[in-house]
Amino acid sequence: MSPETEADIGAEASGGERRSDTRKFQRSVEASAEAEAMASAEEEIAVKEPLDLIRLSLDERIYVKLRSDRELRGKLHAYDQHLNMILGDVEEIVTTVEIDDETYEEIVRRARDDRAAVAAAALAMGVTKEDVEAAVAAALSPTHLVVTDTSGGCGASYEIEVVSDKFEGKRLLERHRMVNTALAPHMAEIHAVSIKKALTPAQAQPQPQPEPADKAQA
Repeated sequence: MSPETEADIGAEASGGERRSDTRKFQRSVEASAEAEAMASAEEEIAVKEPLDLIRLSLDERIYVKLRSDRELRGKLHAYDQHLNMILGDVEEIVTTVEIDDETYEEIVRRARDDRAAVAAAALAMGVTKEDVEAAVAAALSPTHLVVTDTSGGCGASYEIEVVSDKFEGKRLLERHRMVNTALAPHMAEIHAVSIKKALTPAQAQPQPQPEPADKAQA
């Protein structure tokens, strides 16, 4: 075999190897694109409801914003439909704002509290029965107040019975508006409020029972 022939065969073999490498690379790129498309489709299918995002965060570190300028960061171990969560390796951050007496400037302080133990955090629907009672009492000075948590413990819905002098001369719709106004600071965290009774003290008094007809005739 002549040197020229050997060179031609070598060049052809080298060209074949390059074409083979190119085809492998193209197949690799196509497989990668297909895998990404499948992963994206699976993620879209997986996230249909708000709680799905929490489910996908299991065993991940999450950030939780609480009331009163408190924050939690920790590993999510479990949760329920009421958004009660169990976190591990928790770090709590409390932010306080003070006003300098001389310069009147705001002084922001952030205090950290590391907790090795597992902590339970009630989130989002974090309004308590006591919060509702305090808000209604401050606004209406009731002579009688009953607040019932109907949410199963997450603070998402309440039933209220209230008796107040401030309802005098008010129609029922106006009374309900007064209760809702009292709860306005908490309404972003409450799903439903059912006002079962909104009465004046006179209306709340037991009504006299009519006498039986036979006694009335006697």
